[in-house]
Amino acid sequence: TILAAASAHFAIACPITSIFEYPAASNPAFRALASGGFTIAEGDLSVSDGPGLGIELDDELIERCVTEL
Repeated sequence: TILAAASAHFAIACPITSIFEYPAASNPAFRALASGGFTIAEGDLSVSDGPGLGIELDDELIERCVTEL
């Protein structure tokens, strides 16, 4: 998700960061909203080398969730 990807990039950029926490059982809608950004494998955090946060948004899901005010 977007906040987790931003937090992961921030954690990687801070040399004194030793712990990164994120909700593993987050809301399925949040997981569907965006993919990529970071991975955790065998306790190691890696961030995407894609542009920006390295995430890909699900534009169709976003369009379905838009509400006119």
